[in-house]
Amino acid sequence: MVSALNVLALLALVSVGSSNPFSSPLGPFELFKRASGCSTSGQSSCHNTTVQDTCCFEAPGGLLLQTQFWDTDPSTGPSDSWTIHGLWPDNCDQTFEQDCDPSRAYTDIAGLLSDTGASDTLSFMQTHWVDIDGDDESFWEHEWSKHGTCMSTLEPKCITDYSTGDEAVAFFNTVVRLFKTLPTFTWLSNQGITPTTSKTFTYSELTDALQAESGVVPALNCDGSVLNEAWWFFNLKGSVIDGTFVPIDAPSEGTCPSSGISYRPKSSGTSTTTSSSTTPTNSGSLPAKATITALRSSGSSTGGLLSAGTWSTQTLATYTLSGSTDSFTMKSSKGNCGVSSGTLSCGNGVSSSSFSAVSSGGNLLLVFEGSTSFSSDAIPTGTAQETVFTGSSHAQTFTLHVSIERNKPILSSTSELTASRIPFGSIKPLDHPALNLILFDESFIVYKLSTREEIPADILTILTEKVGSEELVSITRTSEEISIVCNATKVPDVSASTPHWKCIKFKGPLDFGLIGILCSVSAPLKSASISIFAISTWDTDYVLIPEAKAEQAVTVLKNDGWKFENK
Repeated sequence: MVSALNVLALLALVSVGSSNPFSSPLGPFELFKRASGCSTSGQSSCHNTTVQDTCCFEAPGGLLLQTQFWDTDPSTGPSDSWTIHGLWPDNCDQTFEQDCDPSRAYTDIAGLLSDTGASDTLSFMQTHWVDIDGDDESFWEHEWSKHGTCMSTLEPKCITDYSTGDEAVAFFNTVVRLFKTLPTFTWLSNQGITPTTSKTFTYSELTDALQAESGVVPALNCDGSVLNEAWWFFNLKGSVIDGTFVPIDAPSEGTCPSSGISYRPKSSGTSTTTSSSTTPTNSGSLPAKATITALRSSGSSTGGLLSAGTWSTQTLATYTLSGSTDSFTMKSSKGNCGVSSGTLSCGNGVSSSSFSAVSSGGNLLLVFEGSTSFSSDAIPTGTAQETVFTGSSHAQTFTLHVSIERNKPILSSTSELTASRIPFGSIKPLDHPALNLILFDESFIVYKLSTREEIPADILTILTEKVGSEELVSITRTSEEISIVCNATKVPDVSASTPHWKCIKFKGPLDFGLIGILCSVSAPLKSASISIFAISTWDTDYVLIPEAKAEQAVTVLKNDGWKFENK
């Protein structure tokens, strides 16, 4: 549901003339001294039937999320303001692309903003767009390369008199400008909800308060029961540079529980972070869950470790660390991590090695046998993975920084599956000798109806037809919705306007049930940012994945040890 609230109304919520950093929202051209030349009077993103000019219409990522953090342990940013996480161009079905153009993965964002006259934007970012580990520069670089490069209206061809980095400057200007229209802390405070350790809140109390102030319902995410993130959703008219962001209700609830939510105060003394240093900081304590980032001798961060223990610039794996900084073991979704003949690897059958960690220059560095040095034959780019060796005997040397995990959950159009809710790897169906996978050639649709709508006649007709051995039709009805999965060619009218999926069938005695499959399948697919839709029958289980990522999913699962009969 699109709210009547628009950007002008949001801007009007903030008074001019106050010393508050939110008091002077900038106009559409004041930060980035160029116009896109795009109209804002046409259709909103995700409400179109065709796309003719992706320079003036955000596609496929037309569902935009302005995401905010409320960090309390440790605290980041002002004590009376949430902080920026990013601006994400999700696809209209809530899947998303990432790292779309490695050639535009710019570094030294602070220098780029300063050199182009966007020092006001940079100054605001240094207090309101801060990394929990203190590595603001790497955080900004990550948000731009992962999300900004996927925005169609920011492609270089869309910018007149383009100079390298112009589109990144536009991205950061827009994110800051949009964030200033979303004072989450103030809106909650206006409704009598302030950080406290003496009471908890229900999900509806928090969202009702924010809806009363903004006119729309955000999604709220929690670390357990502790509130730590708000996602504000928009469609867009025109370009990210100077278009109109149209607020909409969150298409699904966040990860917070329905009740018992803790909205904690930020710690005193760390309410504002003003440094934009490129050197990460860490208290030195060992986190239970972490990502492992590669820090080169220049001080810059370049990717990190995937689940097999290889070095890559792709989405980093989450590692489980057991022990203390003096001695601990590491485990990824693939299995135990260890060093053999000077090579780091993780997987089934790998013997665990003992690691330690030391604080150096504000970083918590991984140590093996007394050395913080690791090396590889080359610096990874794109989807390449480099073997990690202990010591500095290979061409590219680096250290490995242990960072608290900060990953975005995978969102599907019909379900959410995150590492915090499913114990990945707790069941290993891939070890079952009789289990194989089959990728269907056909394309499928996932069609969602409300319980008040009738199931289309052509879909009901399919159920009465004689079906082939690989025909799949699934209808699930709950008190909230009806979900239908069927061959896309059977319903051409629906198929033309609905995203297509490919189906993987799990063949074999499934005595461990669907949840066992999801536990093992989801870990590698999560790392590759591939969403899923699961179907279970008495004898057979199926997982649907977006059609555009079918071949990638097959490759990912093969690399994880799964066997396909037809691939």
